[in-house]
Amino acid sequence: MSKQLLSRGQWISIESVSLPMLGHFFLVGILIRLSGRDAWIAALASIFPGLLFAWIIAKCKHRFPNILLFESTKHALGRSMGSIVNVIYMFYFMFSAGLTFCGLEQFIATIFMPETPYWAIGGSFSLLIILSLYCGIEAIGRTAVVFFITILVTGTFVGINLIPEKDYSRLLPLLTTNWHEVGRGVLILMSTWSELLLVLFIQNKTSTWKSIRNGVIFIVILNGLLYTMMMASDIAVFGEDLAKTMDWPVQKEVRLLQFSFLDRLDIYGLFTVTAGCMIRIAIFLYGTCKALSSFLQKVPYQAWIIPVVCLIFGFSLLPFWNHARFEQVLETFYFYSSILMLFPFMVLAVSYFRHPKNRLKQNSNT
Repeated sequence: MSKQLLSRGQWISIESVSLPMLGHFFLVGILIRLSGRDAWIAALASIFPGLLFAWIIAKCKHRFPNILLFESTKHALGRSMGSIVNVIYMFYFMFSAGLTFCGLEQFIATIFMPETPYWAIGGSFSLLIILSLYCGIEAIGRTAVVFFITILVTGTFVGINLIPEKDYSRLLPLLTTNWHEVGRGVLILMSTWSELLLVLFIQNKTSTWKSIRNGVIFIVILNGLLYTMMMASDIAVFGEDLAKTMDWPVQKEVRLLQFSFLDRLDIYGLFTVTAGCMIRIAIFLYGTCKALSSFLQKVPYQAWIIPVVCLIFGFSLLPFWNHARFEQVLETFYFYSSILMLFPFMVLAVSYFRHPKNRLKQNSNT
């Protein structure tokens, strides 16, 4: 298959559509219950370690312009250690995709289709994800650009129209929550930046240092501010006590909107979540298939698409899933996944130690 290169706008759009599903949606209720009215401070503080990790990711991408994540890891750390790290990456991608699949099914079934079984919801999305993976990474990137622009415009409209519903005095007094709980919130949100690893298995049309650095910094600042504004907005609209009792506070906030002949704009929440989750699942499973293909180099990544999608779909239907269990697993998973942020630093450090002056290049098909 011919090499597919993404423009900077495409890979920025992929990350900017995928990341808000965490800090902008799935983790909002968890962070408010954990850090209280100071959840927005935790979100704001998480931007600074995010910028540091973005710099490391940009350095890795510039260092290995034509080598994907899995090849660069084995190149820097050696075949044995590199393979171990790549297995960790692969399971991280798969588990993240499975959690997103589970959250999407629960959201649609709870808010819009309470009588529809999860398998019917997940099965329909599985077909879309399989199709997108066969179309390739460039098709996913082009779709993400359309979704990103649409969500950016409509999200601005939603935020402006909700201003009359907000009482920012509900955010005061500041820092009344236990510092330990605020710190735990910072660590959970900081771990979401580990998803910038996705940039390292996407090949770009341009690999200049300035282009990559500005792109990843833009992603962190944009999504960090979105995290902050969303958590502050939920508390300003509902108050801390009521917001803590809600399963999907963002969707409850959208329901307050009225526009002309429309009494409620639930369709906006449905579009945002389904679009973001589809891109998110597709890009994570693309990474999983590329990892499997790097282990068995004679098998192209397309051969893994259907088995991997079916496996993740089955994982999302396990009988023990309910919303409380989903949030518990989500909080624990993202609390500990911050360890992944160490691996790119290790790869970069070892690479500079072994080859202090040269950028490493290798042809790789996507």
